[in-house]
Amino acid sequence: MAYPKIQTTNKQGTHKKKCEICGLFFDESNSLDVLLVTGPAQCPFCNEIIDLESNLKDHWRQFMSIEANDPIEQRNYIKDAEEYKPLIGDVESYTLDKFEKTFEIIGRTKRVKAFIELLEKARKYLYETIHPQIQILESFYERKDRFWLDGGNLCYYIKNAVVESVVIKLKEYLNSNSSFSLPKIRNIVRNDKKYLFDSHKIYIIKKFQKSGDISKIKFPHFEIEKYLVKLDAVLDSYSNIINAIQDYRNNMFAHINVLNDPNNSEKELTFHNIKRIFNSLRIIYDGFYYSIAPDLYSTLIYDHNLYFDYLNGISMFYNNQHHK
Repeated sequence: MAYPKIQTTNKQGTHKKKCEICGLFFDESNSLDVLLVTGPAQCPFCNEIIDLESNLKDHWRQFMSIEANDPIEQRNYIKDAEEYKPLIGDVESYTLDKFEKTFEIIGRTKRVKAFIELLEKARKYLYETIHPQIQILESFYERKDRFWLDGGNLCYYIKNAVVESVVIKLKEYLNSNSSFSLPKIRNIVRNDKKYLFDSHKIYIIKKFQKSGDISKIKFPHFEIEKYLVKLDAVLDSYSNIINAIQDYRNNMFAHINVLNDPNNSEKELTFHNIKRIFNSLRIIYDGFYYSIAPDLYSTLIYDHNLYFDYLNGISMFYNNQHHK
């Protein structure tokens, strides 16, 4: 019997990896040995926001570990009727019994509920209103969809209009009197920690179908101070981009004037920086919402019905017919 050759893990060189936050490409080692020691490579431009996101994932994994090691849950695994038969020996498999899940909430006052609703609106606005505009810019700058070539100056004016709209909206999140403003959200969290995290407790209740056992697991306390320190590091690393967005919004898009700092603003207002700010805001607002109301949190996925491939097909058909 011929066995497949085992490929060496110590490959030479690097390959290009695309950052999911800003869209830029960076180098990652081809060697699995290196990856096993250092872990997957991270975008050098997005280290702080990746670190912040890791803080949230660590908290989620902490709860998953508590849930998996709950003794009541452990004893409600039921042996499967059909066993897997390997070549040698036997394997016993178990499946967790079906259960009814509810939540017990303590200390969710009107103040806490109002703040949760505010975060929900801020998240949905990012996903529903700004995200499709980011996708249009991705079509122009990243995908470079062919149909933009057939519109003459139309693509120029659409691109400018979308950039202006996105910059004005991002400014509302970054530094404004808007209720969605990140400085306002951060100040509420910092000033109301007692109500949002200390007095506010969430338990997940599971009633198992066959045994009737009831488990009660408390969501672990979120280390909000640690999160806020990491958030400040993110904002500090983005200070030049934030200043550029504010400069363009105030002096070019919302008003007709000249840039206060053209050298910095023209250099920093790039598509990748706009995308970096937008995706960072999604991570930040998702994080605030999950940390305060994990029982209500759900991943938001929208299909905005932007038929770029369909338009490319029309464009190619027109181009072929035109030349014929």
